[in-house]
Amino acid sequence: QGSPRVAGPDQKPVVQSSEPATILQNLHHHFPNQRPRLQSPLIQDPEFTKLYHDFVRQVVRSNLEEDMLIFEHCPNLRIHLAGEKSLTSPRTDKDHQHSEAEINFWVPLTSCFGDASLWAESAPGKGNFHPFEVEPGQAVRFYGNQCLHFTRDNRTDSSRVSFDFRAIRMRDFHWSQVPPPGDPRANEVRWSIFAYYDVMVADGSILTSPEEWEERVVPALGPRKLAEEVPPVLGAVPYGDQLAPASPRRAQRSPSPEHQAACGLRYGSQREARRHCARCGWIANRRRLLDILCFSDSTGAKRPWIIENPDP
Repeated sequence: QGSPRVAGPDQKPVVQSSEPATILQNLHHHFPNQRPRLQSPLIQDPEFTKLYHDFVRQVVRSNLEEDMLIFEHCPNLRIHLAGEKSLTSPRTDKDHQHSEAEINFWVPLTSCFGDASLWAESAPGKGNFHPFEVEPGQAVRFYGNQCLHFTRDNRTDSSRVSFDFRAIRMRDFHWSQVPPPGDPRANEVRWSIFAYYDVMVADGSILTSPEEWEERVVPALGPRKLAEEVPPVLGAVPYGDQLAPASPRRAQRSPSPEHQAACGLRYGSQREARRHCARCGWIANRRRLLDILCFSDSTGAKRPWIIENPDP
């Protein structure tokens, strides 16, 4: 209901929860033993597809200040029932070979808060994780390719339903590493145009063939841009801020105590941190592992297999 608007952690709801949102928040009462499987029926529904394209056409293009976009053909529906375990551990989209030019849009269909939401850091490597606290009628833009994001065990009494997708501005296509239609690489990768991605051009129409790409997109691409023209980093922020992703920069390594404290907060306990974080596991078992992971050289001297990076 209403026009989708940007929301930040401190903003009040733009659109109050409607009856359908309340029904979705109570899905766990109707599916007590398993998550409902709604993805395929939803994305195949013509009415939903029309609404999705309208959202890209009216909201996303305006927000990104770009008339021509590449965007996911099928948005991802996420259902996290109340009482259900975490759906995903901390990850970035780059971990799954997504293009670094992708920008994420996250759209809630229920009230999202605390454990009934997605958590993310505000910029790559910061580790200052926070939930997206938004209502239906709002949406969040963030740079999931470089910013860690995850869910926690949903210990609230509210189920969370949302959908999300990724978009690439056409001005960033040259450095996106997405193969253009007709390129031999397009048959070798999952992330290809007219398969994983759709294309929306300036008049709002959706292209359907390589011939249309050649006719309507290629002339508008212009000369290849230099690497230094890549725009600055976008963190996990409301999508009203006109920022965009950049080539990644490796985050400075934190001292071990600081790292352990951050992981304890991220995973809920030091025990869970040791289970999920290789560095925390190493620190906890360092003395024993250094004794085990060693070999005898030709002189009989005992030498370690492992060379540690010293703390900053």
